[in-house]
Amino acid sequence: MEKLNLSGAGWSLARDKEALWYKEKNLYTYHCQTDTYKRDDDENILDDSSAGRLKISDLPVNPPTFGFDKLEEYKETDVSVPGTLDEYLWAKDSQNPLEDFGRYTGVSWWWRDITIPESWSGKRFVLSFGGVSYRAEVFIGETLVRYDAVSSTPFDIDITKYINAGETKRLAVRVTTPGGNMSWDDNTPLYWGESGVKVFPDHGFSGIDGDVVLYAYEDVFVNDVHIENTPDYINRTIKVHTEIINKSSSSKTADLTISVIDCDGNTIYKNTYQNENAGVGINVITKKISVPDAKLWDIHQGNIYTCRVKFVDTNETDFGFRWFTVEDYVSDKDADKSLGNARFTLNGRRVRLLSAISWGFWPTNGLYATAEMAEKNARNAI
Repeated sequence: MEKLNLSGAGWSLARDKEALWYKEKNLYTYHCQTDTYKRDDDENILDDSSAGRLKISDLPVNPPTFGFDKLEEYKETDVSVPGTLDEYLWAKDSQNPLEDFGRYTGVSWWWRDITIPESWSGKRFVLSFGGVSYRAEVFIGETLVRYDAVSSTPFDIDITKYINAGETKRLAVRVTTPGGNMSWDDNTPLYWGESGVKVFPDHGFSGIDGDVVLYAYEDVFVNDVHIENTPDYINRTIKVHTEIINKSSSSKTADLTISVIDCDGNTIYKNTYQNENAGVGINVITKKISVPDAKLWDIHQGNIYTCRVKFVDTNETDFGFRWFTVEDYVSDKDADKSLGNARFTLNGRRVRLLSAISWGFWPTNGLYATAEMAEKNARNAI
């Protein structure tokens, strides 16, 4: 697996004030009986020829009302991603920063050029979005390649058939926000345009609120590595779940290597399992391992490790060795509740839970936390 980080500077932003978004249907709503939005747990996880029961070619295409060829002419500002329209253009027209005058409801366009390295020839090109608020319609050139209607959730797009190695094309995201509340009350109903259809509630900010990364995969690749801690925290025993996707036409047999690396780059565990098999489609291989030399993750000692898995290609994830549970819980069905002494425990030690809450509002952009903000928010609780 190789990747290009498309986050940061290099993006452009323009509002599309003439877009009649409020007359458009939102294809994923509370009352839908069928899942018309392609979920990321769909068996065709990287096959965007379909979106649930709708093909991507069946979906409506909404170009800029001023035309793709005039995006640069209507550009209002340079932006970075993650980013929100509100942090760049709040109250631009009204010059009144009060909520009802400063916010923008409707369509905006976010775009930049992407170039596929020639060295990626023969591989699969996958765009990964950390989240878009609210609705996202993603275009390569002028071709719609993805429709996503669940705000601020990650999604992937296989764009292999839309762009070639060595080629440069425009990546454009049509972002639509139907409004949303601007208070701590985050369960206020939200309705879509003139249809009045209830959709998932959200705050009234809009933008690309997660990283955007372009990946290159072989036909067989490690899509995800998930760590499951176990009650045997004394021996630092974990389960490593490796999701392997095989997009070729036949099964693949190869060695699977699991490594655990500490924060200084030292490999403290490594083991190779020979001749593991990955059939066509999605495969999950689970291995239970023990790393007794590892340090436990604790409240004031966030010991983080990296688990790296190789099967044809390589993927990794960060994690901590820890076990959190409830002990001596007595259920409502038990007659004598006095026998219970329910308590939360972390690594066998009783703990009390404290929290800090942001209500989903963050300084500067309104929608997402930078790493510094998230850390400060967590430390305020302890």
